[in-house]
Amino acid sequence: MTVREIIKKADEAYPNVFSFSQKAGWLEELDNRVFSEVFSRYEDSEEKFTGGYCEDDETELLIGKPYDDIYIRYLVMNFDIVNSDMVRYQNSAALFNSQYIAFGNFYNRTHRISSAVIDPH
Repeated sequence: MTVREIIKKADEAYPNVFSFSQKAGWLEELDNRVFSEVFSRYEDSEEKFTGGYCEDDETELLIGKPYDDIYIRYLVMNFDIVNSDMVRYQNSAALFNSQYIAFGNFYNRTHRISSAVIDPH
C-alpha cells in the first residue's frame, strides 16, 4: 500500500486532527525502523528505504500484505500517545508490538540472514 492509502484507511477508521505530513512522517519513521531492524539484515532482501514521504507521495510502503495493517496500528499508537490517552496507548502499543513481532518472525522464517550480520565470536 502507499503512504496515501494507509493514511486514508487510518483516517476513516480513527478520525483525528493530525496533519497528513505528521502522519506521513510517522510512517517514514516506521519504515526506517523496519529497514534498519529487519530488511537490512538479510541477503535476499530487495527492499530499499529512500524516505521523503511527502504529502502527495504515492510511495509504496515496505511491509506488504498480510502485515500492512501494522502501519495503521503505528499511526493509532502515535495518535494515542500525543493525545496523552495512556489507557488507549497501552492497548494500541500492545497491538502494534504484537503485529511487529509477527511480521519480524515471518520475515525471519522466509529469508536468509546476511553473513555480515553473523558474528562468529
